[in-house]
Amino acid sequence: MSIRSVQTEYCDVHNKFDIEWVDEETLLIINESPEYPSSDKSMELNVETEIFHDIGLACQSWLMKSGYETCYEE
Repeated sequence: MSIRSVQTEYCDVHNKFDIEWVDEETLLIINESPEYPSSDKSMELNVETEIFHDIGLACQSWLMKSGYETCYEE
Protein backbone atom coordinates (compact mmCIF):
# COMPACT_ATOMS: atom_id res chain seq x y z
CA MET A 1 0.00 0.00 0.00
CA SER A 2 1.38 3.40 -0.91
CA ILE A 3 1.41 6.12 1.71
CA ARG A 4 -0.02 9.44 0.68
CA SER A 5 -0.09 12.74 2.48
CA VAL A 6 -3.60 13.83 3.40
CA GLN A 7 -4.47 17.23 4.77
CA THR A 8 -7.39 16.77 7.13
CA GLU A 9 -9.47 19.20 9.09
CA TYR A 10 -12.14 16.85 10.32
CA CYS A 11 -14.18 17.97 13.32
CA ASP A 12 -14.16 18.28 17.10
CA VAL A 13 -12.12 15.45 18.52
CA HIS A 14 -13.78 13.19 21.07
CA ASN A 15 -11.80 11.12 23.56
CA LYS A 16 -11.37 8.17 21.16
CA PHE A 17 -9.82 9.41 17.92
CA ASP A 18 -7.89 7.48 15.29
CA ILE A 19 -7.32 7.62 11.54
CA GLU A 20 -6.19 4.59 9.60
CA TRP A 21 -6.01 3.51 5.99
CA VAL A 22 -8.45 0.72 5.07
CA ASP A 23 -7.03 0.54 1.55
CA GLU A 24 -5.37 2.94 -0.90
CA GLU A 25 -8.53 5.03 -1.33
CA THR A 26 -10.35 4.67 2.00
CA LEU A 27 -9.69 6.27 5.38
CA LEU A 28 -11.41 5.01 8.51
CA ILE A 29 -11.85 7.91 10.90
CA ILE A 30 -12.85 6.93 14.42
CA ASN A 31 -14.06 9.90 16.44
CA GLU A 32 -16.25 8.91 19.35
CA SER A 33 -16.88 9.19 23.05
CA PRO A 34 -18.08 5.81 24.34
CA GLU A 35 -19.92 7.51 27.21
CA TYR A 36 -21.92 9.59 24.66
CA PRO A 37 -22.91 7.17 21.85
CA SER A 38 -25.11 9.75 20.11
CA SER A 39 -22.05 11.97 19.50
CA ASP A 40 -20.20 9.37 17.39
CA LYS A 41 -18.73 11.15 14.32
CA SER A 42 -16.84 8.14 12.96
CA MET A 43 -16.93 7.44 9.24
CA GLU A 44 -15.18 5.92 6.25
CA LEU A 45 -14.18 8.30 3.48
CA ASN A 46 -13.12 7.52 -0.05
CA VAL A 47 -10.35 10.13 -0.32
CA GLU A 48 -10.66 10.21 -4.11
CA THR A 49 -14.32 11.29 -4.14
CA GLU A 50 -15.46 12.38 -0.66
CA ILE A 51 -14.67 15.21 1.75
CA PHE A 52 -16.06 16.08 5.20
CA HIS A 53 -16.01 19.10 7.47
CA ASP A 54 -18.23 19.19 10.54
CA ILE A 55 -19.26 22.84 10.18
CA GLY A 56 -19.42 22.69 6.39
CA LEU A 57 -16.63 25.09 5.42
CA ALA A 58 -15.11 22.65 2.92
CA CYS A 59 -18.57 22.06 1.45
CA GLN A 60 -19.08 25.81 1.00
CA SER A 61 -15.80 26.28 -0.85
CA TRP A 62 -16.27 26.06 -4.61
CA LEU A 63 -12.63 25.01 -5.06
CA MET A 64 -12.92 22.17 -2.54
CA LYS A 65 -16.42 21.10 -3.58
CA SER A 66 -15.54 20.95 -7.27
CA GLY A 67 -12.76 18.43 -6.59
CA TYR A 68 -15.02 15.86 -4.90
CA GLU A 69 -18.22 14.02 -5.81
CA THR A 70 -19.63 14.06 -2.26
CA CYS A 71 -19.27 16.64 0.49
CA TYR A 72 -20.44 15.69 3.99
CA GLU A 73 -21.23 18.15 6.75
CA GLU A 74 -23.10 18.03 10.04
